[in-house]
Amino acid sequence: MPKIAIYKFLTFFIFAYDALNEPPHLHIVKEKGNRQRSAKIWLETFKVAETGTLNEK
Repeated sequence: MPKIAIYKFLTFFIFAYDALNEPPHLHIVKEKGNRQRSAKIWLETFKVAETGTLNEK
């Protein structure tokens, strides 16, 4: 899982095999903690596809 960026408490990353059946997107998780569900953001529209463990803020 290559990390793209870390901003404050958020880590942005991609999965190399993940984009085979979906449009381009980023995953985002809180930096602390293990086994978190990641949020998913579509890159073309910047819409949230999945919120994961992140809240609306």
